[in-house]
Amino acid sequence: YGVCTDLSYFFFFQAEDGIRDFCLSRGLGDVYKRQYQRRVHGEQILRFYKMLGGLSAVKPADQHVEQLTQDVKGHVEQHLNRTFTTFKAHSYVSQVVSGIRYRIKIEVDDGEFVHADVWRKATQELELNSAVGGKAVGDEFE
Repeated sequence: YGVCTDLSYFFFFQAEDGIRDFCLSRGLGDVYKRQYQRRVHGEQILRFYKMLGGLSAVKPADQHVEQLTQDVKGHVEQHLNRTFTTFKAHSYVSQVVSGIRYRIKIEVDDGEFVHADVWRKATQELELNSAVGGKAVGDEFE
C-alpha cells in the first residue's frame, strides 16, 4: 500500500504467509544467505556467502604460491632481520578480500618454518602484512 501526502510517499509492506521456515528466524541475514545458494552443474551447492571473506582449507603449495613466496622473500627477511638460504613454500590458506590474502607456511633453514601473511591486491601489487619465525611444520596458521 502507498499513501501520498504533498508529493511524499510512504510505503507499508506486510510479509506474506508461508515465507517463513518452521524454525525461528535469526533475522533477514538468513533470508539473504538462502538467496545465494545455487546448484552448479548439478554436482554441488555453492554457498556464495561462505566463499567471500572465509579462509580456504589448508592446501599444499603450488607453483603460483611458490612464486609469491619468492617475490616476498626480501620483505620477509627484512621484517625478521634475518637472511635465509632455504626459502620454500610448504602450504597455504587463502581468503578473497579486495584481492587475495595468502597465509603461507614457508620452510626455511634448519627445518624451521615462517608464517607469512601476504596480500595480493586487486591491482596485483603484493604487500607483506606480517611474518612470524620460529614455527614448526605442525603449527597452525595464526
